[in-house]
Amino acid sequence: MTVRDVTVDIGQDNTTDDYTTYYGDKDKNSITLNKRVDPYINDDKALTGYKLYEHRTSQGLWLWEDSYRISRVEYRGILQNVKDLSPDDSQPYIKATVIYWNNDEQNFCPLLLGLHFGAKKNFYTKKEPYYTNRDWEPGDDLKNLQKTDDYKDVLDKLNERFKNVVIVNLKAKKDESYCGHPSLDCFKELECNSETHRCAGNAAKFPTITVKEKKDRPFSGYTKFKHSFKTGKLRLLSTYNGSYIPFYDQNLSTESKSVSVYYGIGDSVMKKPLLLEVPVQERSFPKYKHYALSDGRWKHDASIKEYNLAHELDELNCRYNGVATLDISQRGNYCCKHRYGKHTERISVVNKEYNNLNNEYKVYEHSINSNVAEETPKSSFNGNRFRDGGNDHRWSGGPISNIKTVLVYFSGDYPILIYVDSTGDHKWFKRRPCRGYGYCVWTGRDLDDLKDKTPEGDSDHTINDTLKKISETLTKKCIHLSDLEYGSNLCLEYNRCYIDKYIFPDNEDLTEDFDFGTGPFDFLNFYDHTLDFSDSSLYYRIRDFVESYGENFISDISDVDYYKIGEEDEREGLGPGAITGISVASLGTGGSAIGFGIWKLWPVFAALL
Repeated sequence: MTVRDVTVDIGQDNTTDDYTTYYGDKDKNSITLNKRVDPYINDDKALTGYKLYEHRTSQGLWLWEDSYRISRVEYRGILQNVKDLSPDDSQPYIKATVIYWNNDEQNFCPLLLGLHFGAKKNFYTKKEPYYTNRDWEPGDDLKNLQKTDDYKDVLDKLNERFKNVVIVNLKAKKDESYCGHPSLDCFKELECNSETHRCAGNAAKFPTITVKEKKDRPFSGYTKFKHSFKTGKLRLLSTYNGSYIPFYDQNLSTESKSVSVYYGIGDSVMKKPLLLEVPVQERSFPKYKHYALSDGRWKHDASIKEYNLAHELDELNCRYNGVATLDISQRGNYCCKHRYGKHTERISVVNKEYNNLNNEYKVYEHSINSNVAEETPKSSFNGNRFRDGGNDHRWSGGPISNIKTVLVYFSGDYPILIYVDSTGDHKWFKRRPCRGYGYCVWTGRDLDDLKDKTPEGDSDHTINDTLKKISETLTKKCIHLSDLEYGSNLCLEYNRCYIDKYIFPDNEDLTEDFDFGTGPFDFLNFYDHTLDFSDSSLYYRIRDFVESYGENFISDISDVDYYKIGEEDEREGLGPGAITGISVASLGTGGSAIGFGIWKLWPVFAALL
């Protein structure tokens, strides 16, 4: 009789509805895999909340047949170091058992390992650090596991060890709280999370997850829900929104202060989460990992950064909810295609011609593409905001409902006038001078002459006259003549001040935010940052920004203060949220001296003083 060595893989799962399945090791030895949910272990009590897997080697019935013993334990192909797993020809291990939480759908966290030969059995748990270690060790409390209650006592202690592991309920709303621990189902029934719920009486006391709502993050049109413990950090196992949405890769080795989920503002039932955001650096400059859905699972997308987050959300909102964000810089069909080529662009753009319009102006009509496949969500325009290439804008005067078509008037290569046709109404918007700081504002003010006009009904050339005035104003107020050297007659795209997107994304998690109270500066918000130049890209972004203003860059700066205009103010052409000033302190002076200051509101300050 030959004794063959077998490798069992405790990461294997039985994904069928059958009680028993089979798999082979690298030597093609067959292993029987039994799976039991809420198992009964030698008595009439169920081990509720867990699943038990049994890996059995083949055993011959006759003396001359080969027998098999477990000589190696792996987890998804990775060797596990199990103490005292030495071959014993007289009493070889022929069965391995492993226990997981029922709610650990991907089997990312094995809790308890058992090796068996008849009455001989040994049990093991992982050594610290539990989430990355491959070493398993026995314990005194693991020697006499016979019945369900014995297992439950051990697992309760393990739950205390893993008490910050959570499954996040993506449907949890503002100010709701719940227990997210995978040993219980509390996260599935948010209304049951109270002091009388079984969470409160469980042997292990689990931290409570609280939910904060942040509307219009990172821009209007989206809502961010932040899930976190009141104190301490969490380890993210999976997510849930009526069914599990797991991760491609295990994240348990990383602790995070929070996890946030973004929804489109029109998704009131929270049916389609767009993006997950997990902070991976919570000091100095903020860093996040972002996860997008891929085949029903969350997959890390390294291309999504803080500075392009709004654009990525727009694309995802377009794909999943059919909400298309207008981009007035476009002169061809767009929306969704840059990332998901199989989807037809949702916005169709055509060049329109009007007899009453001078040849120096071009008009492009943006409308919903009727050729989009029927199985995709019905398309509509984003009524909260629009884009001009890389710049984001809110509609002046508030959101616009039921947009049907949009006409964009160009002077040369630049859009300068917008006509929005919505159900029962229409509106006009014009571009205001950039004034050198790169954030060009669109406004609906001072367009009374166009109030009752439509592009087709302009018999008295009012639209032509308005376009001419806008062009003259933009050219007259241009203070950067270098732009004119490149052949443009309009100062529109001087885009030095990109600090809001590329250096300090608007994120409350990592900024100290307070206002000046009442008085002449009550429309400003103040942000204070301590910098970590281990991120070299941050160093170069700030240096380029500073040098673009003709200032000498201070390489040892320690922190940056900057000022943003209030959300509803438009003073001297500044749009909501625009950066108005920046000052930098030097490490060489103890971090207290002002290294330099750049102000875009000085004329306003002088007038107010």
